[in-house]
Amino acid sequence: MIKKVTFANGDVYEGETESFGERVDLPHGRGKMTYANGNVYEGETHHGKPHGKGKFIFSYGTVYEGDFVKGKANGKGKMTTKESVYEGDFKDGVKHGKGTYTDNGCTFEGEFVEGKPTKGKTTYKDGAVKNGKCKVIIPYCSEILTVEILKDYKPTQEDEWIRLRYEICP
Repeated sequence: MIKKVTFANGDVYEGETESFGERVDLPHGRGKMTYANGNVYEGETHHGKPHGKGKFIFSYGTVYEGDFVKGKANGKGKMTTKESVYEGDFKDGVKHGKGTYTDNGCTFEGEFVEGKPTKGKTTYKDGAVKNGKCKVIIPYCSEILTVEILKDYKPTQEDEWIRLRYEICP
């Protein structure tokens, strides 16, 4: 049965629901949840959480489309931000397994562990291909500013502009 449910926190769900004991009208089946913070989820749900195939749109523009398990990205999926696209395996909401990450024309193809690239190859905008250890590209695939990340590296305040989210393994 399709219902529209408004929750006390301001979230609004429209779709299939089910009641489980005292928990009445939980999202269960296909539907759309519009969260009070501006995030939107559309897809399959199970016991109130995204579960199965779906699309999650964050209020700041990032989009994840793919598999969910108990509310987290798990399995195959695609995450698109303003700067980058990752398509591949996810585990517990982070990149984990085989995948392809593209940022500003550079593409890393290989293995990810707990969100970080571990081994694979990077193809640069000019077509150059490199294999090897993980490095940080600062900030837009400029080989001149490529630095190797040391195992226990922690950025200082002066390094903060580096933005480690541009990690790619060349």
